[in-house]
Amino acid sequence: MVETVDSLVLQRVRYNDSSDVVRVYTRQHGNMSLLLRCSRSSRRVAASRLFQPLSVLQLEISVSAHGSLSYVREARSLMAYESLAFDCRKSSIVMFLAEVLCHSLREEVGNEALFLFLQYSFRIFDAVPTPQCANFHLAFLINLLRFLGVMPDVGSYVPNTFFDLQNSCFSFERPRGNSLPPEEAKAMVALMRMTYRNMWMFRLNRTQRNRCLDVLMDYYQLHVPGFGSLKSTDVLRQLFD
Repeated sequence: MVETVDSLVLQRVRYNDSSDVVRVYTRQHGNMSLLLRCSRSSRRVAASRLFQPLSVLQLEISVSAHGSLSYVREARSLMAYESLAFDCRKSSIVMFLAEVLCHSLREEVGNEALFLFLQYSFRIFDAVPTPQCANFHLAFLINLLRFLGVMPDVGSYVPNTFFDLQNSCFSFERPRGNSLPPEEAKAMVALMRMTYRNMWMFRLNRTQRNRCLDVLMDYYQLHVPGFGSLKSTDVLRQLFD
């Protein structure tokens, strides 16, 4: 059976001498792994170049009825980026965000609202001037929590309380597990209000930004099943100041 799907490329790995496996998040079916044939014909080489991380593509796929991998028949770009592939700082953030999504998006069920959020987010990221995108990855991580269903309820914040990362709540007594002290809990409440429109207003130096990233990564690891640790955070820590 042949089907057309809108997709966001997350990862591409070598399968054998003639094929790669591409992991994509689709509007129609959620997470999918597809076989991409990589012959030497100029047409297939040009098509395979489309499969860069976070590319938004329309794919014609051949769906297997026997449990084997579906494969890509045709591909075309739905959203052409102007800066993501050519700006070294943005491309480093791209690799990080793609890895975050690989670890977060596991459901094989379509979620159109989430797909549109991702498409909108990366259109914004592509358009924002590089000096103004230092906090983009933080804004993205915060807003993605809403779609993953694990956004902390900062509306219950009371001054001089600890934030319990494990139970996602505030407490006057220090929790036994991973938690933030009152001064960081207060800062986190402000951070949770970060959006793409106001992210440039958060004047963070590299140390502060990396601490925010550490807290968010801890929260993801505690609340997103199977999230684990990422390989790309070390590169991200060196960007911007």
